[in-house]
Amino acid sequence: MTVHGPVISSNTLQVQMVYDSGGELVQNTYHVHKATAWSNTDMQLIADAFTNWETVTAAPLRSEDVDLVRVTVTDLTSLTSGRIDEQLTSSIPGTLVSPVLPNNVTFALKAAISGRGRGRAGRTFWIGLAENQVFASNLDTAAANAIVTAMNTLINDIATAVATAFLSVMHLFIGGVYQVNAPTSPILEYVFTDLNTDSQKDRLPKHKAHKR
Repeated sequence: MTVHGPVISSNTLQVQMVYDSGGELVQNTYHVHKATAWSNTDMQLIADAFTNWETVTAAPLRSEDVDLVRVTVTDLTSLTSGRIDEQLTSSIPGTLVSPVLPNNVTFALKAAISGRGRGRAGRTFWIGLAENQVFASNLDTAAANAIVTAMNTLINDIATAVATAFLSVMHLFIGGVYQVNAPTSPILEYVFTDLNTDSQKDRLPKHKAHKR
């Protein structure tokens, strides 16, 4: 098995949103890039933008059984670059009054970028689907539209928080080749291709320890 070194991507932040969902910790990981180096102030602005987005936009689309509990922002420029790790003193709960579905049940959204090629577009898997959002293994159309709108709002929120910053897809592999300094592509929009629910087995209880 090929062993690669730590992930390096110049002027790119990794943002980990950690949720308590039905007593299990699950997370979404995002990347934010800008042309120049990140200051601690700008990193905090990005952390705040994600937290505010969760409160205002995302939480109303998650089950009340799901809480955002931690936000970690890491500058991937080097091993000595900055990091902000916020264990929220007050978690941010979902507000949909409906039980959460099992954590492996999710909804996939495609992160569309300008470049073409197999594996270049990113995907985000929505955390915290509620029972009343899903019917016969399909997401309700209104719920799907609301989730994709929320993700596109996040794109705008990040661009507003820090000038020249953009939510991005990081390309750790290109053409099967590991990138020592991974490039990024701006996410133009999020879309969904169908209403089918998806399954992520690594969100099943005790499947594996989730990376921080």
